Amino acid sequence: MKKIVSTLAIAASVLAVTFPALPASHFKAGMIRDYDLNGDNKVSKEEFAQVRRARFANTDTNGDGTISPAEYLTEFEVRYESMLKERQLKSTQHAFDNFRKTDTNKDYVLTAAEYKVASDEHFYKHDPNHDGRVDQKESNGKHKGLYKKYDTNGDNIVLIGEHHAVRDTMFKNMDKSGNGVLSRIEYVGAAEAAAVAAIPASVKASEKQTKIRFKAIDKDENGAMSWEEFEASGIRMFDRLDTNKDGFIADDDPAPKREQQETQKPKKAKASAAH
Repeated sequence: MKKIVSTLAIAASVLAVTFPALPASHFKAGMIRDYDLNGDNKVSKEEFAQVRRARFANTDTNGDGTISPAEYLTEFEVRYESMLKERQLKSTQHAFDNFRKTDTNKDYVLTAAEYKVASDEHFYKHDPNHDGRVDQKESNGKHKGLYKKYDTNGDNIVLIGEHHAVRDTMFKNMDKSGNGVLSRIEYVGAAEAAAVAAIPASVKASEKQTKIRFKAIDKDENGAMSWEEFEASGIRMFDRLDTNKDGFIADDDPAPKREQQETQKPKKAKASAAH
């Protein structure tokens, strides 16, 4: 394999390309972080092109001047493995932090009562009027994970009772010792197990998106991504994010129109529901 040039910047730059579903603010922040070579908190066209050239060369492992679907996918898999490790570390740290926060009496175990207090706090974040139910209108179409996990009867409404029932089951499943309390090992271990269990679906979805991305860039559909095709894709992405057209991607660039429209969708949905 060729010598990796600016490996961290290259790997991270692919992340920005492969996962377009990230929120706009995070996406742009990641772009600036990964392409800003001189540390001035913005990305010039020259910096962007430099990282893209390095990434292309790094992905073209056989040096034939094009990127094959296999090379594109292999590069993704190597980078994604590294990203998953980072994600798991963050998940573990997040679990430790939650345990310390939930363990209000600081006795290093979580009782069912402490866990219920934290569960109620979680529910009422989504239920600001505290009526014991969260529906699509109240959440403005957000928090899809809440419905997926807690809407047990599939009516697009999460009742506090449903939430309690699911959380009670979670508590019992985490309580491996069956002593009615959760140790830090049990709590954090459950979070790590959940993160590991989610990996196959995450990898499958990301691989699918990577294949779609390859086809979109391979404009002549010959199964080989040329530098010209790769460069054109990068230019389109840069121009889309450089909304004030000053030649830089920076924090003060307004969000692209499509992303502005996405942020307005909940309001439109709400208006439609009123009819």
